[in-house]
Amino acid sequence: MKALAAFIVSGRWQAVFITTACGVISLLLPWLGGMLNYLAAAVVALVTLHVGMLPGLQVLFVATTVTVLVYQLVGVQALVGLVMVLLLWLPCWMASAVLQKTRGLGQALSAATLFGVCLLLVVYGLYGDPAPWWLQQLQLIESTLEEAGVSIPGLAEADLQQDVAALLTGVILASLTVGVIASLLLARWWQSILVHPGG
Repeated sequence: MKALAAFIVSGRWQAVFITTACGVISLLLPWLGGMLNYLAAAVVALVTLHVGMLPGLQVLFVATTVTVLVYQLVGVQALVGLVMVLLLWLPCWMASAVLQKTRGLGQALSAATLFGVCLLLVVYGLYGDPAPWWLQQLQLIESTLEEAGVSIPGLAEADLQQDVAALLTGVILASLTVGVIASLLLARWWQSILVHPGG
């Protein structure tokens, strides 16, 4: 991991390469997508912590542009790439910028948590209560499973579906926030093994 971290901070183009590669490979190998997107966010955060806020933002911008262009070349909507950036890479850059500026991990974690809360407020502000939409999606999944001959006990219960639908938005946004924090902590660890190896 130290060699990877050293490669990332050896130049902006190296950081752009790793970030873009993670974004593109996550499209080609979706089962690795989550891990690779967290790794890409950690690359952006490492550049921000080790080199500075502006270089981190530059890596974020160039990697986003290249990733979105590659997505369009292979026929994937650019929106998919932008959502990935807006929900993971950008908040991780913001949290790492707070950490780089304040040298306080607690403040950076608070910034990441504030991002999650703001995102939740935006969802409810723009769409109202998303539970009915989630309920519709759960019912669609249930009917698809029934058509395939798969039966999951309890999934057909209306009360359970309503309870799950009410929680899904919060669960997803909490997992995004945890992903931002995990990427930030990975970047901070990388920085520590570069600056103070073994200490």
